[in-house]
Amino acid sequence: MKIMLGLRKHHYVSRVSIFLIAVTLIAGMAGCGSGGGGDGKPESIAMVAAGSSHTVGLKSDGTVVALGFNGDGQCDVGRWTDITQVAAGYWHTVGLKTDGTVVATGYWQPDVGNWTNIIQVAAGWYNTVGLKNDGTVVALGQNWDGQCYVGGWTDTVQVAAGWYHTVGLTTDGTAVTVGENEDKQCEVGSWTDITQVAAGFSHTVGLTTDGTVVATGLEVELARWNLVLALPPQRVLFISSTAGGSVITPGEGTFTYAPGTVVNVVAKPDEGYRFVDWTRDVDTIGDVNVAATNITMDDHYCVTASFATDDAGDVGIKAGDWIKKVTPWLWTLAKAVARLLDFLDLSSPLT
Repeated sequence: MKIMLGLRKHHYVSRVSIFLIAVTLIAGMAGCGSGGGGDGKPESIAMVAAGSSHTVGLKSDGTVVALGFNGDGQCDVGRWTDITQVAAGYWHTVGLKTDGTVVATGYWQPDVGNWTNIIQVAAGWYNTVGLKNDGTVVALGQNWDGQCYVGGWTDTVQVAAGWYHTVGLTTDGTAVTVGENEDKQCEVGSWTDITQVAAGFSHTVGLTTDGTVVATGLEVELARWNLVLALPPQRVLFISSTAGGSVITPGEGTFTYAPGTVVNVVAKPDEGYRFVDWTRDVDTIGDVNVAATNITMDDHYCVTASFATDDAGDVGIKAGDWIKKVTPWLWTLAKAVARLLDFLDLSSPLT
């Protein structure tokens, strides 16, 4: 029965895809979507994403354009601003803003407007996944197969969303998955030394530090290329920040380096904030207490720049604590002085 359901589902998706291709061609000729370039000038695109039947482009100025099938509003991105990353699901589009919040449009979209401190987004069938700067993961949307059960994930550095499953890459180079496993797309427990993950309709792919590829799921034989790149084993560095600032060198996200590479990192506080220290894998950091320091890539590392309100605020807090501590002594002293004045009767007029 399970096999029959799986075949019916794949047959259904194939028929729907053929139908959408036809609709997309008609819609494209009709000018469907929010594509720019009406003045004849090419768009300055910094990133692209592709859904089932629509294409999304992130422009260098933080705005977004989209073209293709728009029957559910997945191309209605014309008002988006300050976007740093885009992701495209089956019939929806997701954007990550510079302040760590998320916007989404399209079919069956949950309210992701209250998400904060997000550093990466991924889009699946009808679900959206967000990676937070503390390594935890959030997910909302269609959850028929448990693809949104990511609440217990920690130390995550990248997420990917398939149609019915979600994949996470952890700081130690292993992978985790939740969701449908009918085609063994979630069997990644033996994977190690992974630097990047990707998820398809019913398969999962991982890139290892030595340049080879591992894969599991329905299309595993197509995805298992085992290409050995002419590169030394790579070390992964994941960088994030708390609210109140950002890491400007080399940036935030996931980076790969050859073993032994010395990486300069620079954190910059926002106005009204100050840099506090570097946290997480601090043993590799040259000086955790300075904003501009370096990391020697002897292993896979994950670091976070921490910020706090400026010194004036801390001084106020410290002063408040000091007052709380000395007030009882001052009150005792005042009562003693009052008793002494009563004893000496100094409050009476002099004669």
